[in-house]
Amino acid sequence: NRLIGIISHVDLLKEKIDDDKAFKSRNLNDTKYLSKVLFNYLNDRLLFDDYKNRKKHVRTVNGAATAYMRKRWGVVKIREDGDLHHALDAAVIACVTEGMIQRVTEYFNNKELQYADHDEGSFVYNLAGEVLGAFPLPYPNFRKELEIRMLNDPQRVLNELPLSNYTPFDVSAVKPCFVSRAPRHKVTGAAHQDTIRSGKEEGFVISKVPLSKLSLDADGEIKNYYSPESDRLLYSALAARLREFDGDGEKAFPEGFEFHKPKADGTEGPVVKKVKLIEKSTLNVKARGEKGVADNGSMVRIDVFFVEGEGYYFVPIYVADAVKTKLPNKACIAFKPYSEWKEMDENNFIFSLYPNDLIRVKAKKDMKMTVNIKGSSLAPNIFVNDAFFYFVKAGISIGCLTVENHDGAYIINSLGIKTLLSIEKYTVDPLGNVSKVKQERRKGF
Repeated sequence: NRLIGIISHVDLLKEKIDDDKAFKSRNLNDTKYLSKVLFNYLNDRLLFDDYKNRKKHVRTVNGAATAYMRKRWGVVKIREDGDLHHALDAAVIACVTEGMIQRVTEYFNNKELQYADHDEGSFVYNLAGEVLGAFPLPYPNFRKELEIRMLNDPQRVLNELPLSNYTPFDVSAVKPCFVSRAPRHKVTGAAHQDTIRSGKEEGFVISKVPLSKLSLDADGEIKNYYSPESDRLLYSALAARLREFDGDGEKAFPEGFEFHKPKADGTEGPVVKKVKLIEKSTLNVKARGEKGVADNGSMVRIDVFFVEGEGYYFVPIYVADAVKTKLPNKACIAFKPYSEWKEMDENNFIFSLYPNDLIRVKAKKDMKMTVNIKGSSLAPNIFVNDAFFYFVKAGISIGCLTVENHDGAYIINSLGIKTLLSIEKYTVDPLGNVSKVKQERRKGF
């Protein structure tokens, strides 16, 4: 049986690997198709000046060629360091012109005339040891300039380490790269979660769970068990079984194990597979008439309010709210049930935030940002007290936001909103130019 189980597990892994390969293959084919469509669209629809009487105005550069040129130019690309690697690739692709291809071809023609053991790095030597030529760069200082332009403060670095191809006027016009993201305003997703539970207790939900999901609280009692007094014999037997296995439900009630309901005369009753748990429910949606409730589905946006003397609040807006005639007005309070949330005055509304909306946040103390992608070469943490962020999502249990810096390299998973000095909303155009939103009216659906 164990051998069969191992073989089944291996087969499942193989299926997953095959599925992953198929998924990647489909995505690569989609990318190739979209690249071709975009190439034809630009080539057929855009009007070009007859600059140098060129016949070919739109070119495509093979990904392998881009990677090769990047390597020979000494340009290092680290995907895990954020989305600026796309800008780096764009700069490399822009430099792979017809003239550059001719220069590279000439370099390799020279290289083929020499003995292989006289080739060292990116330089070609003749038999006398004289340098015939280096692998051509697009222009002097290309790599150094590209590295500087990827920094957060390129203007300061260019002032400290001036490049020969920059005048003081050029340096004064330099701005850091800023990744532009499109806000997601679509109202999509399920109105509520699939699991429907009993909502007969106000502010709580009751659901049936397998015995393996049970656990003990700090007092050695079954956590969130609903109405233990209704069947004290069953509750005591379940609790005793859990205590034997240190409160681990999966070990106490493993798959295939049959737990029988005890009877008063000491005999075994029917098999018990599930019991009821009761939990607090902050927000839920009525389902199956008025008898059932389900957790809310996707959060569409948050509406941010400011109350003088108190600070910032936000009201979560869900898919289910999109079909209602009136928007909800209760702002979440950290660690409080929905019944204790604060009612907002419409006059205190300042703006709505959808995923990928740009905000500028100022805080009393430094905000700790953590590196966002595993394998990044960046510092694990950075600290800021005034910065631009993209809004990702909100958490209603502790009244916090999840935000990322512009290139997605760093994240704050729980940014408390209440005591911030200020939150401002901005728009960003496709070229990364930002402008402040001065006034916004609260909109329904």
